[in-house]
Amino acid sequence: MSSPEIIALDSADLIKVYGLILIAVALARFSRIRQEKELLMASQMRDKRGEVKAALCLGATSRQASHEIVASDFQAALIPSINAMAAMGVVFCLE
Repeated sequence: MSSPEIIALDSADLIKVYGLILIAVALARFSRIRQEKELLMASQMRDKRGEVKAALCLGATSRQASHEIVASDFQAALIPSINAMAAMGVVFCLE
């Protein structure tokens, strides 16, 4: 068995490798956010079924009736991803 080779990288190559890692992490986080968002939204729709049905009975469209649930779930789903990107230095958050 041969020993592993050591590859010399200059700064431009390191930036490319770092960029690829960041893209892979972002894609993985996006996939996870999407799954979490779908589960959370489904549970919120079940919990607030009465409110949504009442809004629909009063003439609201399905988009209008579910807007509050979708907006709050979307914000909640983004928080972990934004925190992870801020920790990596991709996002600078002002509080």
